[in-house]
Amino acid sequence: MPRPSGKFSRLRKRLADWKRSATVDRRRLISWVLGLVRLEDGQPFSFRGHEYLRGLYEDEFPRIVVRKAAQLGVTTWSLLLSFHLCANVLKVLGGIYYFPTVKDVRDFSRGRAGPLAEANPGILSALGDVDSIEQKRIGKAFLYFRGLRSAISVKSVPADFLIFDEIDEAPPDKVELARKRMAHSDFRIEVALGNPTLPDYGISAEFESSDRRYYHMKCPGCSRWVSPDREFPTKLGEEISVIREEQDGTAYLACPHCASELDRAVGIWVPEKQDPGLAHGYAMSHLLSIKVSPAQILEEYRTTRFPQIFWNTTLGRPYADAGAKLTRDQVLALCGDEPLQEESTKRCTMGIDVGGRFHVVVSRRVDGQHRKVIHLGVHHEWSELDRLMHRFQVGRAVIDALPELHGAKEFVGRHPGKVWRCFFKEPVRGGASWDDERREVSINRAEALDLSAAAILEGRITLPRRQPRLELFAAQLTVDAKKLVTNDETGEQRYAYVLTRPPVMPGENEEYRENHFRMALTYDLLAASSDTGPAVGACSLSGVADLDTRPLHRRTYGPQRQWRILRRRVREMRR
Repeated sequence: MPRPSGKFSRLRKRLADWKRSATVDRRRLISWVLGLVRLEDGQPFSFRGHEYLRGLYEDEFPRIVVRKAAQLGVTTWSLLLSFHLCANVLKVLGGIYYFPTVKDVRDFSRGRAGPLAEANPGILSALGDVDSIEQKRIGKAFLYFRGLRSAISVKSVPADFLIFDEIDEAPPDKVELARKRMAHSDFRIEVALGNPTLPDYGISAEFESSDRRYYHMKCPGCSRWVSPDREFPTKLGEEISVIREEQDGTAYLACPHCASELDRAVGIWVPEKQDPGLAHGYAMSHLLSIKVSPAQILEEYRTTRFPQIFWNTTLGRPYADAGAKLTRDQVLALCGDEPLQEESTKRCTMGIDVGGRFHVVVSRRVDGQHRKVIHLGVHHEWSELDRLMHRFQVGRAVIDALPELHGAKEFVGRHPGKVWRCFFKEPVRGGASWDDERREVSINRAEALDLSAAAILEGRITLPRRQPRLELFAAQLTVDAKKLVTNDETGEQRYAYVLTRPPVMPGENEEYRENHFRMALTYDLLAASSDTGPAVGACSLSGVADLDTRPLHRRTYGPQRQWRILRRRVREMRR
C-alpha cells in the first residue's frame, strides 16, 4: 500500500488538530496548549520531562515572577501565554513583550516567535494582516515586541498585559515607565522573568517581593516533601546533602533525611508567604530539569572558576562577590565607641549629597589613610551647610553638582578655595580630574563609588557608635552594587554601579532603600584624597581669642562685606 505523501500528511494533521480544537477550553492556557499547540519541532506539547512547568501553565494570577536558570522552557511558556491572551482572551488592546534591546527583539521574533507560530496552524489562522518582527496581529488584539532602552519605544502603545524578559539587563527606570502602558486597561496582567544577576536587583528583587514559591518533591522513602533548591548550599565549599554520589561516579537527587532518590515528576509548588495580594513568584534551577544530571551540577559546584555564572545560570540565584555589594554587617563592624559630634577644632573634610534634603558626612584624618567619621547629618537649608563648614573647620568639601546646579555654585562661591562641585563623566578614566579654577572635580562614577567600597572593605574608616542614624547610614551604603554591563553598539564591557532594592526590615521605611549617605561618604573620601592641609586646622576661628570680630556684627555691613573682612583678617593671622 503506498505511503501518503507529505501534503496529505499535513492535511490529516490539520484535520486532527481541528477536531481536537472543538473540545478545547480556549480560555484556559493549559487546556489550549495541551489540546492544540505543537512545539517548534512539530511535536504536540507535553509536560514530559518538564513537570515542574505545569504549575506555571495552570497559574492564572495577573502578576507572575519567574527567577530562573538558563534553558528551562520558561520563555516558551511566556510566548505561548502572550499568543493565548491575544487569540482567546483579549479583544482590544493586546500586549507588549519587552526585551532589553531592539537586537534582542529581532533575534527573538525571528528565532522563537516566528517558528512557534508556523508550527501551529491555530495560531497562524489567528494572525491578521499585520505580521512583522516588532508587531503581530493575533485575532482582534495586537502583540508588540519592544526594546526597553528607548523611551519612545517603551511608551508608544497602550496594553492589557506586559511581559518583561531578562529584566536584569533592562534599565529599571524604563521598566517603571513601561508599567504605565496598562493605566487604561481592565486586565493588567504582568509577567517578569529572567536569569538573576545581583541580590535585590531586577528579577531577584521582584521575586523577594512575591510569595516565593519553591518546587517540593515527595520522598518515596520517608514521605517528606523536599525542595532541592532550598536544600542546596548557599556558598561554595559547603556540603551538599541533596545530591548523593554512587560508587560508579553517577549521582542522583536525594532526600537529605533518608537518602532516597527523589522523583522530579512528582512535585508541587509551595509558597513561603501566605499573602493573596503578593505576586506569584517561582524559583527554578537545573535541579528540577532531567536535561541536566545531578552529577554535572555537583562537578560544576566543586570545580567552577566562575561562581557568578554557576549561581546565575545553573542555580538561578543572584550572586555578588565581596567587592560588588557591601553588607550592613560589614559597615556596622566599623563602629567605635564615640558619639556623633556637632563641632570640631581639627581640620575636617565634608561630603554633601544633594536631593530633596542634604545628606552630609564629615570626617577627619587620624593617621595615614585612616579616617574617623564624626558627623552624619540630614539638613534642609543651604545656611545649615554654611554653619557646618565653620563648626567643623572644613578644609575641603565636595558637593554633588546636580540637581541644584546654581545653588551648589553659589555655595562654592561662599567658601572660596574649600568647596568643589562633583560631576560624574563616564568617559573620564584613571581617577579624579581637579579643576582649581572652576572648582570642579570630574570622575567616573564607578571609580568614585569604588573609593567608599574600598574604605569599608579595608577597614580604613572608624564610625561613631551604633544608633538609629548609623543604622540608616549602613542601610544606604548597601543599596549600590557593582555590575558588568555591555555596550549594545560597540560590545565594550565596563563596570557600573546600579541601585538595588533590598528588603525593608520591620520598623524601617523606603528611606532605607536610598543611597544618599553612600554618595555623601564617597564625596567626603574624594575630598580627603586631595586634602593636603594639616590635621589641626590653621583656619580655626574658635581658638583665636584676640581676633576683633565686633565690626562684623554691625548692621551697616552686609553679608558680602562681612565675609570679605573675615577673610582678610584670617589671612593676616596666617602671615
